[in-house]
Amino acid sequence: MIAGFLVPVYSDEIGWRFQERAARDGVDILFSDLCGPNTLARPFWYMMPARWFSAISNQMLASPLFVRVEGVLCASGWAGLLWMLLAKLEPDRSRRQWIGMLSYLLLGLGSLPYILVLSRPEQPLILTTILILIVVFVRPPAITSRGETALKALAIICLSAVAQSYHLKGVPYAGIAFLAIAVCAQGGATLAPRLTGMGILALMTMTSAHYWADRLKCPGDAKLAAMYAGENLVAGLSGGVDSIGILGRALKGADPFNYVFLATPIPEPMSDWLPHGLFSPAVSVAFLFALMIFWGLALVATAFALGQFLLERRIRALADPRFVLAAALLGVFAIWGGSQLKRNVYEAGHMLPVLILAMVLSLTLPTARRTHLIGWLGHFGKIALPVSLIGQAIMIGTLAIPLWRTLSRPGYIQDQPFSVSISGYAGITSDIRRAMVGAGIPLRGPLYRPMIDDLTYLALQDSRLPLHRLGVLSTWNGRIQDPVAYLHDQRSDGVIVGCHFLSGDLREAATPSGVVCAVSRQTIDRLFRQRRQRADRKRRSARSTPNMALPPSTFELG
Repeated sequence: MIAGFLVPVYSDEIGWRFQERAARDGVDILFSDLCGPNTLARPFWYMMPARWFSAISNQMLASPLFVRVEGVLCASGWAGLLWMLLAKLEPDRSRRQWIGMLSYLLLGLGSLPYILVLSRPEQPLILTTILILIVVFVRPPAITSRGETALKALAIICLSAVAQSYHLKGVPYAGIAFLAIAVCAQGGATLAPRLTGMGILALMTMTSAHYWADRLKCPGDAKLAAMYAGENLVAGLSGGVDSIGILGRALKGADPFNYVFLATPIPEPMSDWLPHGLFSPAVSVAFLFALMIFWGLALVATAFALGQFLLERRIRALADPRFVLAAALLGVFAIWGGSQLKRNVYEAGHMLPVLILAMVLSLTLPTARRTHLIGWLGHFGKIALPVSLIGQAIMIGTLAIPLWRTLSRPGYIQDQPFSVSISGYAGITSDIRRAMVGAGIPLRGPLYRPMIDDLTYLALQDSRLPLHRLGVLSTWNGRIQDPVAYLHDQRSDGVIVGCHFLSGDLREAATPSGVVCAVSRQTIDRLFRQRRQRADRKRRSARSTPNMALPPSTFELG
């Protein structure tokens, strides 16, 4: 994870911050406003503390370097909390060491350490989940008093609220929190605070589900609606696509090895979040083979421990919080895995830690054969540990120099078009200011609806309802045919993006400074008028020569 400091900031890390701006704008936004009413969404009151925290921390630490520092600290913090949880669950030192070694071994396999440092919603999810488990076991449920039960329930509700605030994933994860409240104490005296807490959490989860389901709809743009429908089961069903076909894909999606594969280093990483072409197919196959074996054995051990405990205790197995919560973790894994119609690499950053938590809970269950199981895992660990260390040596040896080179090139990375360097942001900020001054964009006061990109956003995040270049120029731009016309219609105060993202007359009119180009509102209006005049001349020419077939005007939207 320390080597993860060198990983450039990936586009989705900025995009997540961009789309949750309610503390600044009063509403959460998307990359553009094409989706209609869902573009500007007002979060529920319990989501706002997370928005305020994000706004303050992002403003105070407005640099790609601090984005990566946050990611590394969160990942390292989760690893530390894992040992704290294990200490609560397993009193035997020897067993605790073997289970801990296996857990950290799995965390260190393949690309997973580098995925875990990505500063995305997966980090709040796994942090709140492990904290919920620690709350349950901080005091044994069997001796938890009525007052302590109320405090536990309140803490679990607050942690679940944080998870539900940051992402749709927090909704299925609420199932873990719900059962955590149910098993955090025992006895009739604690029943009232537990039932009350479960009721509050259920209401909160229903409102969150409504909020996030609406966010995934896009009635204003059919093209974007289809793209959303291809990402997630919820968006697909709400978008009116073939439910039978989607459900068939969902059943296949619950396979845990889908996410093990995501942690495999491959020659062409998703969107080049890591440099491409570094790992040969043969090396990738070797990593995949090791990952499948190690994770396969971990899953077998988890299933065996749960099955053995259930056979021994039968219905009484439900009286042990570890069994209930391990089953809940596996259930959430299956639900979210089944909902993913398209799996991005960062999904491994929460799905595989969930499996590790389920394994830890399962292996600490008091079964008759637990000693034999832990002993068997110990022998396995003696073989797996050196293999894991060799694998990480290969990863670091392969990635260190290419990633280090990105530090010497501040700003955009030529071979990683969806990533930016973590170094030299002070110089980039100076380029942004000079480009704005040269273009005639005022430096004082927040801009209204400027178009920015991943690099310029951090310096201009105090703007009002900004637009992202991915939502205007490419990828998520839907029905936009003419960016100039769209920016004019939005009354945008200007464009401040990397020069290489602009083309045509927009690029010619831009004022460059270093790698950054700026276009003022006045220039956008002038370009719009020029395009409209050209379109009018073409129409008049078409009327005078009716046999000529001219294409429709392109300055209009849709």
